[in-house]
Amino acid sequence: MKLVLLYLSVLLAHAQEEPPASIKDAPRVFLDCRASCDKNYIKTEIKYVNFVRERQDADIHVLLLDEPTGGGGKKYTFQFIGQNKFAGKNEALSYASKPLDTGDELRKRDVQHLNLGLLCYVGQSPIKDSLKLDVKLNDAAKLPPEKDKWNNWAFATELNGYFNAEETTKSGFLYGTAAANRVTEELKAGFSAYAIRQGSSYEIAERTVSKSDNQYGWSGLVVASVDSHWSAGGWADLYSSRKNNTRLAYSLMPAVEYNVFPYKESTKKEFRFLYKAGISPIRYHEETVEGKTRQTTLQHSLSSTLKLKDKWGNVEFFLKGSQYWHDLSKARLNFSSKLALNVAKKLQLTLEANASLVKDQINLPKSSLSDEDILLGRRELPTSFYYGANAGVRFTFGSIFNNIVNPRFGN
Repeated sequence: MKLVLLYLSVLLAHAQEEPPASIKDAPRVFLDCRASCDKNYIKTEIKYVNFVRERQDADIHVLLLDEPTGGGGKKYTFQFIGQNKFAGKNEALSYASKPLDTGDELRKRDVQHLNLGLLCYVGQSPIKDSLKLDVKLNDAAKLPPEKDKWNNWAFATELNGYFNAEETTKSGFLYGTAAANRVTEELKAGFSAYAIRQGSSYEIAERTVSKSDNQYGWSGLVVASVDSHWSAGGWADLYSSRKNNTRLAYSLMPAVEYNVFPYKESTKKEFRFLYKAGISPIRYHEETVEGKTRQTTLQHSLSSTLKLKDKWGNVEFFLKGSQYWHDLSKARLNFSSKLALNVAKKLQLTLEANASLVKDQINLPKSSLSDEDILLGRRELPTSFYYGANAGVRFTFGSIFNNIVNPRFGN
């Protein structure tokens, strides 16, 4: 639908005293955007449909998907999914935001694109004769496209920290980062650097116990688009952390990736396999359990990622296995999953889980750990596994309509 350059406003017409249809005959819309949009603003601006609380009650399920762009903004895609009397009638509209777009600018563009998409359905509803349509060509559409003086490069910096203290404790944290990214259809490149300084102290039994960790790192990525399913590139990294007994480590990791689905469908579904292998010289703060103060390792990994987003919910699975070539028993297996499932009408289930099998802690220091090291987390602890999970369920009932906005005393 090449209507993005149109500014559309649809208003209820009051010219007739007794219109042939009322708002109860308007299409029912379920707006599935979670925190990605201003629902109150949208319901205030769009009065010609009925917004409902559950997707099963809707004639149109509007699913908002987003993914980051190379310029630091996001690409927003509205999927209009017809249900009931509109079953099989589906539409899609997209726009890209800029990093400094304000919330007000974004929500106005949301309303614009919702109006564009809903027009196809409202025109086939009983209320079509009670509406009037005003279409104007956006003046910006008449201008030639602006030349990008930055050649698609985007830059960002960040600095934050905190300090707090009580009578017997105090702690502080300082974090800084800088990044540069360039993304085109053919090539993606990104570079970032960060530094972390954190510390805390505790007075216990007339003595002071302290904890500190300084970390810094640099990472670079370059990946080229081979075709609609294949990509090739690699990473370069540099890293240092006292807690992890790493004075300095850097790595070069060429990589190749295959996506079962075409990359252009990534807002709705991805099934990617990524293989990378490379070299990593490491210097340690202390002698390791293997008797090393420095070593050069060869390692490789294979990971798979599955992401699906649709009106039934969304799901994500990630599985990664890695090994050191000098000792194949030094390996790790990581798994994580996220599920938000609309189980039945008014009932939603959310699940998250992650687990790892760990046999690759070659960086652990040879010296023994003190009680303070363990309790304060001053050093990485030996382990053969870790896992975690959370779950939740949401059930709603009552009125199916969700049109009214009342901001008194906040939300």
